Amino acid sequence: MSPVSRPISNDTSSLQQKIAELAAFPAVSALDGWFREHERQISQWQIEVATIPAPPFGEPARSEWLAAKFRELGLTTTVDAIGNVIGLRRGPESEAISISAHIDTVFPAGTPLNIRQEGKQLLGP
Repeated sequence: MSPVSRPISNDTSSLQQKIAELAAFPAVSALDGWFREHERQISQWQIEVATIPAPPFGEPARSEWLAAKFRELGLTTTVDAIGNVIGLRRGPESEAISISAHIDTVFPAGTPLNIRQEGKQLLGP
């Protein structure tokens, strides 16, 4: 079987332009400092969540962990029927920026989730 060809966007420059525009907002650029200030805590959270088993269709414990962290950060949270966690923090504008990620893994149930940190790198299965 041959690979399926997919269209490739030649419009990466407009995407890069949009990212640059967003990064120029004072509120967004201030986040850089927040992330740097909280780097150790964020790494600890990454280790915590990565050690919670979450094989495909088995991520409820990880979803609940994430929802709890969102609530600690002041977000209103909901978890849908399939485990997607939605955190919302209303701002003064009607526009929204959404950041999403998968929290399940491709590892079968029972895979050892030994996470270790080497310098600033987190390593695991």
